[in-house]
Amino acid sequence: MGGAPKAPLPLIIPIMIGIIGIGNILLKDDGVGIETVRRLDKNYIFPQNVQIIDGGTLSFSIPLHQFEKIIVIDAYRDSTKKPGKIVVLNRKEIMNGGIKQKVTSHDINLFEYLYLLDLRGEAPEDVFFVGIVPQDIETSGIGLTETVKKVLPEVERIIIEKLKSWGISVDARA
Repeated sequence: MGGAPKAPLPLIIPIMIGIIGIGNILLKDDGVGIETVRRLDKNYIFPQNVQIIDGGTLSFSIPLHQFEKIIVIDAYRDSTKKPGKIVVLNRKEIMNGGIKQKVTSHDINLFEYLYLLDLRGEAPEDVFFVGIVPQDIETSGIGLTETVKKVLPEVERIIIEKLKSWGISVDARA
């Protein structure tokens, strides 16, 4: 019954994943990222290593550096695409200029934020962007247009599938 002592089991630390909705809920479809994370939080149960974040209008205060992987949901302004179109970009596509939009010269966009984190060696290793082409981001008002509301179940499905591809199991709430 002696034998060699058993080696301790390795400590497995789960990777931290952030699901971040970005936008301004006061400008109709610009709030699609915020509405999406609210729906995800309401409709699904996530493991402890997955954080759902209302990222507002994106700023340096969002601690992207604490995540190994992030999913970002936002309105994606592109006049060549129909409202309600879903655009998916990976980290490489983002860093190669896939997101150029800015509201004012004082804003930063996701590319700029990731670039700064890269310079500091703190950027998430994997970034997945889900953009929804808005119908109306000019009109003041709370609530998404029907065109954008219709695609939210598909946006949720895309996010859940991405999590599954990362080995994350998500349960639907009853």
